[in-house]
Amino acid sequence: MKKSICVFLMWMLIFSFSSKAEGNIDIKIDAGFDGKGKIGTMIPVRIQVESKKNIDGNLKIQTENRVYDHPIQLYSNSKKEFFFSIPIFNGKEKIQASIEENGKILEKKSKNIKVLPTETVFIGILSDDFSNHYLKEYKDDIFLKNTQIISLHKKLNDEEILNAISLIVIDNYNTKNLTDQQQSFLKNWVSSGNTLFIETGEHSYKTLTGIFSNAKEPIKVGKGFVVPIKDTQAFENILYSYINDDFIEKVVKKDSMEERIQNSMNLYTVIDEMKKPSEKTALFLLVGLFIYLIILAVFIYVENKKWIFTITIFGFSILFYVLSWWGGFQKDEWMKASIYVHDPILRTYDLLYGSPAQKDNISLKYEASFIDGIDGQNYKIDPIEKNINFPKKKDVEYILYQEKNENEQIINISVEFIDKDKISANIENPIPETLENAFFVIGDSIIPIGNLEGKENKKINITLKHDLKNLGDYNYLEKIYEKANLKEDQKEMFSYYFYNIEDPCSGKLIGFSKGKEEILVNEKNKKIKNKICNVFPVNMNFKNKVYIPSGMIKPIFTSEMMEKKECLLENTPLEIYYSIPSEVLVENIKITTKQEGGYMKLMVYNFSMNQWDLLTNTSLNKENLQNYISKGFLKIKAEGDARMSIPQISLEGNIR
Repeated sequence: MKKSICVFLMWMLIFSFSSKAEGNIDIKIDAGFDGKGKIGTMIPVRIQVESKKNIDGNLKIQTENRVYDHPIQLYSNSKKEFFFSIPIFNGKEKIQASIEENGKILEKKSKNIKVLPTETVFIGILSDDFSNHYLKEYKDDIFLKNTQIISLHKKLNDEEILNAISLIVIDNYNTKNLTDQQQSFLKNWVSSGNTLFIETGEHSYKTLTGIFSNAKEPIKVGKGFVVPIKDTQAFENILYSYINDDFIEKVVKKDSMEERIQNSMNLYTVIDEMKKPSEKTALFLLVGLFIYLIILAVFIYVENKKWIFTITIFGFSILFYVLSWWGGFQKDEWMKASIYVHDPILRTYDLLYGSPAQKDNISLKYEASFIDGIDGQNYKIDPIEKNINFPKKKDVEYILYQEKNENEQIINISVEFIDKDKISANIENPIPETLENAFFVIGDSIIPIGNLEGKENKKINITLKHDLKNLGDYNYLEKIYEKANLKEDQKEMFSYYFYNIEDPCSGKLIGFSKGKEEILVNEKNKKIKNKICNVFPVNMNFKNKVYIPSGMIKPIFTSEMMEKKECLLENTPLEIYYSIPSEVLVENIKITTKQEGGYMKLMVYNFSMNQWDLLTNTSLNKENLQNYISKGFLKIKAEGDARMSIPQISLEGNIR
């Protein structure tokens, strides 16, 4: 009996020590937007660690398919907060945070994220009193059917998370309290094509301060708008006047971040091309071979002085080895293949390749908003310090994919429509480097420009030929390759852009350049070569009436099909949205498409009657048009069993 009591007391003692040890550390996790996130977007994460003992270990953050790692040092009776953002790729997501020391888990906590579908609309509210914001009762059954209103309070710590937000409303919030960084985040978000509504009624003394002090009338910022509103009714009335294709795309289209990562290895062709010896290197080797042959000839000529040959060859070998090292043969190799979209902030999509000379551990400092290893590599990402660490290994080759948003001076490239299909432009290369094989894509027309030296001007007057009209993906790309005379690596970069980033059917100037920059590897600056596909937006100016040609207004469709220019219906309806420019008073819209085999019909949504109508030749004429575009966009539905080219629209009208 006494033995049993002793055993019981011993276990109680062990349990009490264990409980005490476990209670030494407390972890709190705040993740997502009010615990929610949307597939294919970044979510904010805040982790608080409080400890009653000294900690010298690691904070490990684990999601369904990724692990992040950050060194942590904490003194007893202290706490720290960590802010960062991570992507969501799965329909089910759980975040687990643990404190590890010497391989032992001291404490761990987990939190489930409610993952919402792509079509969810996040309306972000910045308010000092979120529970009483005036959009609390807002409902919209026309377009924003699946709306989640979320608080942005203490969430503006990372610019990338704003990409998940469709609209922002500032209500009962003192905008003077926004930091310079937060102001920059909001400005970039609006500039990239979004709309921010600011309450100017009861709380205008708080909201109309700081950078918003002059927001008493709608202000265009880049591609987006800052719009003052007084109440919920005003929001409902004015909302659809300030939406564009960026907004519609966020609502109806699945973000393709995961596909961008997987398909980025297609850019390895560009890396391979860069790894080939340069002309200078080839010339250096030829000169070395020539000198060697001269020495060999001298040796043959002076047969009785063999020591001359031995000393000369030995000396030349040392010299050649030193020069080879100096010329880069034994140096680190770092290079990138990049897509730069200047629209209007700079968005970059990079495949980064590294082959360091040393075989030690590698720590790479990154500035990207998102970075990921390719091809199952062993690495650790620290999202707080923004480091990516690779362990020591025998065959050193690193391949990474990264995305980044950067501020840059707004680039303004314009073409003027003199007549219906005639354009004039005075083009200036907007970058200091040479743009190779530059070309315009104006709707369904391609205009080859050729090479443009840094800051070079070129004047063009041309008639649009519509040579890309109703082409499927393969023929569309082949036509561009042929007309622009693209090299193989340029084809790969443009193809990656076409399929993974943005449909280039609207007004764009595209050209290819080479650049050099530096990255921080093991706390040392390393030079990096870069090949870039540059994409610049083109503004349209109209001399008389407005005529927007076919293909200029981007069709946005819900289907997850691989094709961009064509679709096989197979009795599955396809809904397509077209944003109507708010500055144009539209008089007429024409739709063009091409059908191959089978049968199909097109329907158009009537907002006045809240129903689908059969699309006829008179549906979109001046008399009936407002029934179909009163909400700022046109909605088409294709039904049937046929292969068709994605319908494109052209429109005529006047500037409001």
